[in-house]
Amino acid sequence: MPEELKGQILVRCPVQMQKETANGLVDDVCDEIAPRNYAGYCKVHYTEYLCNLVFRQNVDPVSLLDLGELKQVFARANHFMPKQRPGEYEFQYKKRLAQLVASEVPLEPTKP
Repeated sequence: MPEELKGQILVRCPVQMQKETANGLVDDVCDEIAPRNYAGYCKVHYTEYLCNLVFRQNVDPVSLLDLGELKQVFARANHFMPKQRPGEYEFQYKKRLAQLVASEVPLEPTKP
């Protein structure tokens, strides 16, 4: 057990999953340690949980993207990406690209 976890109440991830064993696949719970403030999930399943919330609520995560990720959005959408203007700081360019993504390359609506 890691030193930082000694003396703490350990919560285990309850997510049902299939685990590969010598006898094939077995249905079981994840049972990995759930870090504090992870809603009772391990890191992997907490990330899945958050992604599911973002997807179900149709939240556009464009404000969280870095410059490289914004450029990938333009490339994937086959959309013209403006170049950085002379004298334009990177944070200004990123903000301008994010605004363009939000207005011209919106998320597709989810199906109910």
